[in-house]
Amino acid sequence: MFFDFIKNKFIGAFVAENVFPVKIRRIFKLVLTPIILIFLVAIFYNSVISQISFEFLTKIKLTAFKFPLLPISNNTLWGCAFLVLSIRLFILAFEFFIFSKTKEIKNIETPSNLADRFNIYVSEIWYKAGMFASTKDLAEAVLSTTFGQSVLLRLGIFSRDYKNLISQISKESWIAKDVFLGNLQQLADSNSVGSEISSAMFLETLFKSSAELNQFFISKEIFEEDIQGAANWMEGVFSEGDRAKRWWLRENLGRISGIGKNWAFGKTYFLERFSYDIHKESVSSLHIVGHDKEIKMLEAALLKQGGANVVLVGEPGSGKNTILLGLAKMIEAGKVFPELEHKRIFKLSGPAIVASAKTKGEVEEALMRMFNEAMRAGDIILVIEDFPELVKSLEELGIVASQVLSPYLQSSIIHVLALANTASFRKILENDSAIMKHFEKIEIYEPAYKELVEILQDLDLFIEASNSGKTLVTYQAIKKIAEASQQYLVNGALPERAIGLLQEIAAQALSSNIGIVSPEFVLEFISQKTKMPLGKISQEEQKELVNLEAKLHERVIGQNEAIDAIADTIRRARVGIQEKKKPIGSFLFLGPTGVGKTETAKSLAEVYFGNEEKMIRLDMTEYQNDSDLEKLLGSFEKNEPGILVSNVRAMPYGVVLLDEFEKANQKVIDLFLQVLDEGFFSDAFGQKINMRNNIIVATSNAGSRIIWDLINKGSPLEEVKKAVMENIQKEGKFKPELLNRFDATIVFRPIDQSSIKSIAQIMIKKFAGRLAEKNISLEINQDLIDAVAKGGYDPAFGARPMRRFLQEKIEKLIADKMIRGELKPGSRFSLSEEELV
Repeated sequence: MFFDFIKNKFIGAFVAENVFPVKIRRIFKLVLTPIILIFLVAIFYNSVISQISFEFLTKIKLTAFKFPLLPISNNTLWGCAFLVLSIRLFILAFEFFIFSKTKEIKNIETPSNLADRFNIYVSEIWYKAGMFASTKDLAEAVLSTTFGQSVLLRLGIFSRDYKNLISQISKESWIAKDVFLGNLQQLADSNSVGSEISSAMFLETLFKSSAELNQFFISKEIFEEDIQGAANWMEGVFSEGDRAKRWWLRENLGRISGIGKNWAFGKTYFLERFSYDIHKESVSSLHIVGHDKEIKMLEAALLKQGGANVVLVGEPGSGKNTILLGLAKMIEAGKVFPELEHKRIFKLSGPAIVASAKTKGEVEEALMRMFNEAMRAGDIILVIEDFPELVKSLEELGIVASQVLSPYLQSSIIHVLALANTASFRKILENDSAIMKHFEKIEIYEPAYKELVEILQDLDLFIEASNSGKTLVTYQAIKKIAEASQQYLVNGALPERAIGLLQEIAAQALSSNIGIVSPEFVLEFISQKTKMPLGKISQEEQKELVNLEAKLHERVIGQNEAIDAIADTIRRARVGIQEKKKPIGSFLFLGPTGVGKTETAKSLAEVYFGNEEKMIRLDMTEYQNDSDLEKLLGSFEKNEPGILVSNVRAMPYGVVLLDEFEKANQKVIDLFLQVLDEGFFSDAFGQKINMRNNIIVATSNAGSRIIWDLINKGSPLEEVKKAVMENIQKEGKFKPELLNRFDATIVFRPIDQSSIKSIAQIMIKKFAGRLAEKNISLEINQDLIDAVAKGGYDPAFGARPMRRFLQEKIEKLIADKMIRGELKPGSRFSLSEEELV
């Protein structure tokens, strides 16, 4: 390995910058430019005054005013102006020299000198550290560059904390420079042999060069991918800024509009009444991230000789408008094929056309006049928002859209770009062959995680600028927002819901005077928004999680196996190690009626989601036929949403209880097989319904007789479970692939006499709580507990009759006392043994 930093390709620029720094150059430019203007104004004044005669002043009646020449001659002024101008031009030439030396040039061959593989940001850090820097010097030099400070800040590390830590680490604790360079070369070559050494590679290797520094990052939960991500993000930002300064580059000159480019095309006065040119949205200044594939597909589709029309199909917020702006930006920058050069993109409001006319004839006339004008202009790409709704509105007026629009859709002069939401496209356009034959369909899918992070990074810069830099979002927080928008948020499409979340978090941080947005702040915000336990576990919550079984047993008596399995699932979900692409948890509860299966599900909802009402309960006996699947998913023909769809949208975070699951139709069971496997399903309109924030609990009485018989014989629960599972599969109640999808299949024991009194006590306490709300206190004594336990227990139905006994005997008795006035607010009473008979 050969290393000589003196021969680094950027060294000349750094030396020049050190001799004449940018801060001093900026001061010179601020001073010299107005001085040059002053001299030019003075020269102009002398030149004009010297040409004005007394007769002219008399004519315009200004003889009272005297305009003396300046005491300095024009030759002197010209000399001073050229002298100052020469200094200004020297500074300009000096900056051009620095720009030429800092231009990134990709190496065709692998340089023999490792220093020549450094990019400009790595080279600057090394130069600041010194030609013969040690590893510690390099770590200190990170703070000497604006780029290094920016990366640390995006990692959530303040300069003072980093500086104090570096100063406390002795030089002996750092690895030798040769070892560091060897590690750096090895990391770079593992990416691509001979590749450029980026700041991400350099900083990752550097921060591992000291055990203390490495531990510092680990203690702050900053890992290799975070360092790489923050460095790559800042490299992109700094490189973009550097390219913008180089105004002479072809990509920047291409943004300057030519004179008279559009003079050859016709005017569109009528069209502009119902639409607007999106090029007026300053698309050249926009930085479009993502949807590169769709933009290229759109460009290719518009190159056809005739009928070059496209319909973009996607959920609201999926990026249809971003794709339009991306195409507009390419047109403005001159990066499209010649056939699309100088095209103007007009965005049309379909409902506005229909609303502007009173009769069918007027609407047809307006449409034809608008399209004729667009064709005469010859440079129009016409974008129609909510195109399916326009077709439907025309149909309601008795106008067949395909008949009116076909002559224009077949033309090669005009391009029509229709925008459609997935549901409306499927309902109105998909089967309309007369109109769809003129369009090429491009479906827009949600961006992948990596692309979503890039979109958020780009948007964050604009948000921070609008907030005057009062808040800064760390790279880890950006990652967490992307993860959360995919995992926890369900309303809307990506990337819009991720963008909305970022905007909300930035606004919350600004209002709370929080300068640095950390991933913990993000999780806390989402936890408040979703009412789900997220973020760091507090000491109080830690105690609750450790003692979770006891908490669950406050409502569920016995059933230790069920409680243990549920507690384990909750703990896994809370620390975030469960599978992200499945529901939070899924259980199959097997057992006789009245043994606590439903009560356990309620207890689960209360413990994890904070309220037992956070539960969707579906009686699966209502879905026993093939046609019943439509009840859950909705009907496309009837335009009706499904019960499951509506419930999950209304309560995206909660327990979903599937009661008597074995009685459901096989198609319904297959639907939930997909949910257990993938965490989502699609409704009748093709929209994805996310169930990854739900806990699925299916209950079944299948195998109840076997459970009774084996438990009464004293068989161990594992043997009981094995026998029940074999019986279920033998009878075809559930397929093995379904049973294997559940996180746990739990057999509930029949309730015995030892548990029945505890269950009675829990039920009485709930009832006493309702009385307490009316300021009436019920004393719970043993007689009352024994009476409820004895009167409500039925071996065949478990504890279920106990609730009926409590209502029909105890609650009725107390209600009568209240009506007779024997019990009033403030009363404290108990029931005697005679009253309980």
